[in-house]
Amino acid sequence: MTLQEKELNELEGALLRLEQDVGKVQAKLNEAIARRNTIVARHETVKSTIQMRKRIDDRAINEALYRFERFEKRMDTLEAEIEAMDMGRNSSLSQQIDALDKSDELDAALEALKQKMRA
Repeated sequence: MTLQEKELNELEGALLRLEQDVGKVQAKLNEAIARRNTIVARHETVKSTIQMRKRIDDRAINEALYRFERFEKRMDTLEAEIEAMDMGRNSSLSQQIDALDKSDELDAALEALKQKMRA
């Protein structure tokens, strides 16, 4: 075998090893790209989930606040009716105590609604 043939064989062997190395690097690159795509997809899913939960929570809070405001307005209306009924009439001490009991019931209902909103 001549020197040129020997060098050609060595070069072909080196070329073969380089092609194998390139194949391995390409496989690792493909794997890294697939992992990146998976991570990006997971990120998008988590981001969407968080946004939806925020929207749901915002709606629930807004709805609870709206109900609270309606309840508060209804209580104001009822209190105004009571005051209108009491105008011009002298209420006895027992009637005043009964009115305080009703006020305590309203306070308890209001507190229950506040607790429900916080939950």
